[in-house]
Amino acid sequence: MKKILILIFCLVILFGSLIIAETEDEAGKKSPEHIIVFVLDGFRPDYLAMYNLPTLEFLVEEGVYYANAKGVFPSISAVNHASLVTGAYPDVTGIPNNAKYDRELDQIVSPLRNIQVPTISEILKQAGKTTVVLAHYMLKNQGEVAFLEKGVYQFKQAISNYQPDLLVYFEVDSDTYGHKYGPYSKRMRGKLVAIDRELGEMLAYLKEMELREKTAIIVVSDHGMSEHTQPGVAPELEDLLEGAGFKIASSNREIKEDTDIILLQAGCTFLYFREGQIDEQDYKKLITVLAKIPHIDIYTAKELRKLHVDPEDLGDIVLVPHQGYSIVGGGGGGIHGRPEEEQITLILAGVGVQQGLVGGEARIIDVVPTILELLNVEIPETIQGKVLKRALERELIDWGSYF
Repeated sequence: MKKILILIFCLVILFGSLIIAETEDEAGKKSPEHIIVFVLDGFRPDYLAMYNLPTLEFLVEEGVYYANAKGVFPSISAVNHASLVTGAYPDVTGIPNNAKYDRELDQIVSPLRNIQVPTISEILKQAGKTTVVLAHYMLKNQGEVAFLEKGVYQFKQAISNYQPDLLVYFEVDSDTYGHKYGPYSKRMRGKLVAIDRELGEMLAYLKEMELREKTAIIVVSDHGMSEHTQPGVAPELEDLLEGAGFKIASSNREIKEDTDIILLQAGCTFLYFREGQIDEQDYKKLITVLAKIPHIDIYTAKELRKLHVDPEDLGDIVLVPHQGYSIVGGGGGGIHGRPEEEQITLILAGVGVQQGLVGGEARIIDVVPTILELLNVEIPETIQGKVLKRALERELIDWGSYF
């Protein structure tokens, strides 16, 4: 009997300590008071391996790195930035590309800024929280308390003057240099090293202001960047289509009364049919002509809708080059817009985030719901992304597997 009582006593102590430990583990979870999102335009994930970037490497080691993070189609800045700041796909945001053919206006319209659903800054404003934006054009006039240019000085001013719940910092030079010099150039390396150094200065300022232990950091890119040196598979596409009897326009001044198709080019090729100009016979002839172009896929309305894209906005037909190919030949520099540049960089670190993990799949639309989860703000129905719970939740031990 005495032995049984001792055994019961030991079990009570054991399981009591487990309960206490688990409670402390739950209580030990912290929510950040501030979140900073660094948006690095055109930053390929493998830049982290290609170049010496100690600040970003530190964030990877201290946080969670998503090895298979993707943007939305097409891998173009405006469409991905709209999805980034709303947590929604292009067929919901209303931003399909950098430019589009407006069928009602019968004009090519650019830039596109009229987002159709609430942005993160608007959602936070409704919740009584503040957002400061540095250079991110899709968040300008979207409920932010301040909009500043990018730079270390401006970052310090934003932190010291506002200490916002959310700060979004947009770095465009990583894209500009990629386009101009290509992803593998010495100039690209030099620019990325400089950007990384500036990020380090900004993180150091957070520590100086005693905010580092209250802040979560997210680093995200909108798309990748590929070298644009390969010959095009259809460099004279307009001539090819006109030779088949179609009237083509690729600018507003070229649009005439008898124009059949509006053609836009941005990594992929986007074809819009003008009202009443393309009948069923014309459509079949067009598909026959396009099918002869090597190394491309032809996306029609059916394929585009599967990608959460509205064909009315993006185009009736989209020509998508296979990996390693482009429609129009390259003269050097960098290119994006194709599926192969959909791979993005995504790092979470700091307060409320796990340490030293590699996550699997994630989408650019998952950033906003994860921010709202960290700030304990209700996620509205317009958001289609998911909370990246593995990055935020601690995995409790399943003691049953040990007995």
